[in-house]
Amino acid sequence: MSCRHRKRIPELTSLLDTLFILVFAALIQARAGSEGEAAAEEQRAEEAAAEEAPADAAADAGGADDAGAAAPDAGAEAVAARAERERIARATARFVGAIRNQGTILVVVSGEGYIASITQQTPEETLPPEELKIKLLRDSEDPDVRLVYRGHEGKENRVCEVARRELALEPDLGRAVVIITTDRPLADLPYSLVTGLADDAAGCFDDANGLGILVDPGRANLP
Repeated sequence: MSCRHRKRIPELTSLLDTLFILVFAALIQARAGSEGEAAAEEQRAEEAAAEEAPADAAADAGGADDAGAAAPDAGAEAVAARAERERIARATARFVGAIRNQGTILVVVSGEGYIASITQQTPEETLPPEELKIKLLRDSEDPDVRLVYRGHEGKENRVCEVARRELALEPDLGRAVVIITTDRPLADLPYSLVTGLADDAAGCFDDANGLGILVDPGRANLP
């Protein structure tokens, strides 16, 4: 009788930890930016009110009216900035919660344009990685275009659909998080490969009911 042993793959765990850090960092940056914009708006409102106020009792009433209108407009902008900040916080919290409750699929793409491995992690276990060599690029007949991304030619060649097929998941990925990464920085890869992977990540939900994320190892400080 065979027995499947549960195990955690350190590389995948580190990658997930890095992903969560990036998500929270993005939230903090967005929140800080929104707070900075709100503070700047309030400062501009105070300056506008001071500039528009009548210099002395002989100033005409029109100037005073304009000064009175400036502060409410700036106040409305500050309220809108706070509402946007709260919206970002709620959306990010939902996103992080969804990731932690869903299965995860790690797809590693080689610099030569092959899917090199696919690793599936469920909430209960991490399955052994599948070592593969599936071409994502082909030579172009167009002399002005050296390489063509095969995923742009058909859904069956796109990363999320390939992952679904190789893992024998039916009827789809079940909203699993598909982390697409490469064995070298994106800046060192062919343009057609980078744009194709980005398109596959963005279209993962429509293609296979998954949440696709493209992670650049050159910027994420991955192991």
